[in-house]
This record gives sequence, C-alpha cells and structure tokens, in this order.
Amino acid sequence: MQNINTKLEFWKNRLLDLGKRNRLINCPLPKEIKRVQRHSLLISSPTPEDIWSMMTDGDDTISFPVPPNISEGEIEAKMESLFLMAGIQTNQSPNETYKTLRSLMKKSTEFTEEKGLNALHLAFGFLNWIENDTERQEIRSPLLLLPVKLTQEDLFQIVGSEDGF
Repeated sequence: MQNINTKLEFWKNRLLDLGKRNRLINCPLPKEIKRVQRHSLLISSPTPEDIWSMMTDGDDTISFPVPPNISEGEIEAKMESLFLMAGIQTNQSPNETYKTLRSLMKKSTEFTEEKGLNALHLAFGFLNWIENDTERQEIRSPLLLLPVKLTQEDLFQIVGSEDGF
C-alpha cells in the first residue's frame, strides 16, 4: 500500500497548473463587494441543495429572470422585482448579475470554441485551507463541480451539460 505522500505527489504531477491562479486550486470569492468580478457569481438563493436537486433530478435548468434586449435604464427598475418573484438571489445587484451572466456566457463560449472543452461549472462546497508556506494565505478550493452551459433565449439559463451526470 502506498503512503499518502506518494499518492499526493503522483496527483500533483498529473495536474497541469499548480499555481494559485488556477481556479480549481484557488477560487477566491469576494467577501465584500468593492469591485464586481465577472468571473464568478455566488447564488445565495435557492439553497445549494435545491440547486443540486434541480440540476440532477430531471429538470436540469435554472432560469434567471433577466430578459434580453433590455436597455440599461430599464434593468435596474424591472430586475429587482423579477428577481424577488423568481426567488433568485446573488452576491450582485440585478444589473451587475445581468452583466456577469453575459460575460460568463461569452467567456465560456469562446473557451469551448478555442479549446473544445467546457470550462463552466457550478461549484458546490469549498475547502478553506492554508498552504504550508510563509505567506499563510487562505485558499478556497471547490469540492464538487457540475459542468453546465449558460444560454440566453428569453432568459439566461444555466443548463446541465452532456458531460455532466
């Protein structure tokens, strides 16, 4: 039986990028909204359990009440009530959520076209840890990833990907 250190070295050597810029190793989430980051969106409602059930129990779609072709001035006025009716809450305002969803969809589409890989995932749970070095920086790593696609027809929708379950 191999010891744990040998196993860890084996898996480390198989990873492509062990740096802290790799979001599978270090996925920072903003504690305060000082500057909106367009690379992630934290969904606080519905609960992770409800989202998991929606995505894995047949209805593999989460719809965001963000209609396309809406002017910037109309977004703030209409979106707050639509989000409340849909029961979706994020770490961003409805206007910022709309912009982040557009950015995520564009980036994931470009990555899929360029590399042939789906890089968009829902993360469930995070492991907070401190690397054994002098910086003592807290690192947050996702525990469970569910591959998804982001589409926009009448609404933005997170749809389960074929390479998922």
